[in-house]
Amino acid sequence: MKYKHIIFHLIPILSLTLLISVTTVIFVNAQPVILLDEYGEPVPTRHNNEIIPKKVMYFNDTLSNTYNGTLIDESIEESYVSRPIPVVDTNYSLPTDEIVIPNGTVLDKSKTLLANVTSFLDCKACYKKFVLINATLLNNSDSNSASFLEGVTNTSMYQNTTIPIVLTNEGSIPIVNSSDGTPVNMTEIPNPLKENSYDISADKIEFSSLNSTYKSLVAEPSIAKKNNTLIFINNYYLARSLDNGDTWSLLDMRNDPDIDICCDNRIIYDKDHDIFVWYAQGTENETQNNNVNRLGVSKDGLYWIMYYFDQQDIWPSRTSFVFDFPHLVAGNKYLYLFTSVVQKKTDNIHQIVIRIPLDQLSKCDPRSINTVDLKECKFSYDYYLSKKKFNFTPIYNVDDSLYWATFLTNNFMRIYQWDENSTSIGDIQIYNRAIPTFSVLTKNNTVCDPQKEGFETNWCLRTDSRILTGWKHDNQLGFFWNADSKERNVYGDKFQFPYIDGVTFKIENDTLKKIGRPYIYNNGTPFLYPAVSVNSNGEIGLLAYYGEDVLKPSIIFGTSKNISTNMPWDIQVIKKSTDIPRTDVEDKDILAWGDFITLQSVGDSWYGTAVVVEGGNTSEFVQPYYIQIKK
Repeated sequence: MKYKHIIFHLIPILSLTLLISVTTVIFVNAQPVILLDEYGEPVPTRHNNEIIPKKVMYFNDTLSNTYNGTLIDESIEESYVSRPIPVVDTNYSLPTDEIVIPNGTVLDKSKTLLANVTSFLDCKACYKKFVLINATLLNNSDSNSASFLEGVTNTSMYQNTTIPIVLTNEGSIPIVNSSDGTPVNMTEIPNPLKENSYDISADKIEFSSLNSTYKSLVAEPSIAKKNNTLIFINNYYLARSLDNGDTWSLLDMRNDPDIDICCDNRIIYDKDHDIFVWYAQGTENETQNNNVNRLGVSKDGLYWIMYYFDQQDIWPSRTSFVFDFPHLVAGNKYLYLFTSVVQKKTDNIHQIVIRIPLDQLSKCDPRSINTVDLKECKFSYDYYLSKKKFNFTPIYNVDDSLYWATFLTNNFMRIYQWDENSTSIGDIQIYNRAIPTFSVLTKNNTVCDPQKEGFETNWCLRTDSRILTGWKHDNQLGFFWNADSKERNVYGDKFQFPYIDGVTFKIENDTLKKIGRPYIYNNGTPFLYPAVSVNSNGEIGLLAYYGEDVLKPSIIFGTSKNISTNMPWDIQVIKKSTDIPRTDVEDKDILAWGDFITLQSVGDSWYGTAVVVEGGNTSEFVQPYYIQIKK
């Protein structure tokens, strides 16, 4: 592998070797089968190759007073491959094993059919798909039919109605809309939104020395907290506070051209192992069509052990792949890194989950690295590589099991479960579940205000409908994403603005049952970019953006004590943008807002970060905030 040499003023480079190999498993008939990959290469179920750290980085607090940053051209704002979700009226390639229920089938009369379908639903790790084409449920009083339908969708509102469920390429399938009667616990947010009534503080993250051109409308802020020590990071710089956000020192990641960090940084703190973990996505090398990525580990946010890798380390025989749009979560035993793997020449997209033992990752203290051989800081890992094209999104409060999800279509979701006590990726469980249909957002086509067409005032333009966040509490599991305004709500009324859609499941008897649709909608303004976290009381906290006067992206926070019921979310304003973000250039790619914000919990409270624009409408007026919500 070819390393880029990164020079810091105080620490020499330590050149070490990184070895990684590839793993892919296809699940058939509930059993893992080891196959060749799509390129005809053997794929093992598990490997024990190791990552050895490349260097130690010292966060020099004086850098905030000495750097001379290079101006950032707006034209180099992050770009990514749009990942369209298949919609229900498009052809969808069916797997070979499927159950098809044709038109007019009376479900509670066909005992044999019901037995077959029930057996299918119990298969948690199959690529089988259930296909129901306009099957009419004449009477759901029959216990067998009711039991069967529980695995597909709630039947309480479906008496004497047609149930169009997708996943077929045979004939014309009607578009399913959100007025299908699915029980929900949605919140129609009233106008005007309430001002703060929680104990909420929103403190500016700022530095007198920060060049304004290092700011971006695509801020993608992330934050981690250990007592009063905070590490904040966005696309262009990392900052550290030792006094719970009162003052900050800056590390400018673009000061040294060899740092080569692009965007999509993520940072977390794992209390059980007392480490900060920072994932830094590298800038694409346009010659090699790849990017070098970094994983940093620190005890104090000042000294970091840095591990370097790129997609050729993961997939050594393949070239021209770029990692993009990561998630970083910690369980009791493992760190999980999620990222898309994009083949630049073809825009072919894979998804990968890398699992790293936290005991190994935390065994070295970078503060005493002079007395420790870096080779002793290596860790082994395994991973799951999928040919699924749309992104994987995990829950952010992992305990003994990790769950993540992706869309198959805009009314069908696939959920994965990887138990922490498993010794192989062959233990991953897969659940396919129908969800209420939503209208898909696509990059450069989303409109905040249908009455105003100009893209230069449209902060919603960049968003799409990838799943953005997920959570688990007790036996409840849920996910949120952005959705377009073209569908209808449960009352049959059309959504007027983009909104936050969601789904919840109940984990019961080793299966998942859909129990709700907690969408968040307002009839006068858009809601987008959710981040959720569960506190120690089991309350769901939500951080998101809404449009103040429609076109000014502003920060809201809300809670729900029981998301499985019809209890509404208590949504309140935290910070408002003073202006409508815009640019003067004629390029939709760089008129941008997003792509994510972050929220985490400590005990019964929450903390997070998001941005607004204050005092102007371009990127130089972007202001990040450290947000605390106390009970």
